[in-house]
Amino acid sequence: GLPTAISRGVAVATVWDMLVTGEATAADAARCLMAVAAVETSDSAAEPYLNRVAEIAELWAPDIQRAELAAALATTCRKLAQHPNRRQVALRALARSAADLDQVTWLQQEADHDHDIELHWRALVRKTQLGAETAGELALLLERDPDPDAWVRALTVRAATPDSAEKEAIWQRLVVDRAVPIGMVKLVTAAFWSPGQDDLLAPYAQRYLDLVPELHEGGTTTGTEFAWQLFPLFGIDSAFIDTAQESAQHAVPAVHNTLLERADIVRRMLQSRSQANPVS
Repeated sequence: GLPTAISRGVAVATVWDMLVTGEATAADAARCLMAVAAVETSDSAAEPYLNRVAEIAELWAPDIQRAELAAALATTCRKLAQHPNRRQVALRALARSAADLDQVTWLQQEADHDHDIELHWRALVRKTQLGAETAGELALLLERDPDPDAWVRALTVRAATPDSAEKEAIWQRLVVDRAVPIGMVKLVTAAFWSPGQDDLLAPYAQRYLDLVPELHEGGTTTGTEFAWQLFPLFGIDSAFIDTAQESAQHAVPAVHNTLLERADIVRRMLQSRSQANPVS
């Protein structure tokens, strides 16, 4: 009901701050942002609002609410996709939150219709997260994509796989070999730390801590990016956060500061996940 995009943006920022500080639950914040996205008149605001909701569903919501919030986001995205100026961002957000393989198949059909390779990659990541076998599709998409960095997108799909051998292979390429361009590390780690894969991801908490003293090798930029993006998001508890903060004492200043900042945010995520209220 606010009169301008700016005033609505201020309201959205306020709700986000309330989530981060524990004054609003994930369900409340997601519900508010989806309501704003549904009526927002500024096309440029649609993408950040939808991305925020997806982040809330994945990283801030209790496990029991994640599927419900993702389904609500998918409904919002399907409606927004009917508007030509918002179709692309809505479909890409839907790829992040698709509830089942039928939705993914529909997205892939839409990607074919729009000749949207980016949407194909996002849909394939989600299909992999949902447990489908995607090796054949991955090979075909990699062949279709003319981008010289398409191999990183292929790694991203593999990183999302709920399989211990694939997780290990991606960790080797990303962390040990440092083969991924620094500007694309976030893309791969976002898929690696997939929600719902806690048991697979738990061993990497200690492996992250073991890396801390040497994260800066290769340069400060690499060290800070790795400190932030490799920080475990699942398969951990508040005790790990305490240990991570202690381990920061063994890092160079830039990595030390980044690690402490990330640890604080993830602690807030864990606190938010421990609070539950009805989604609807």
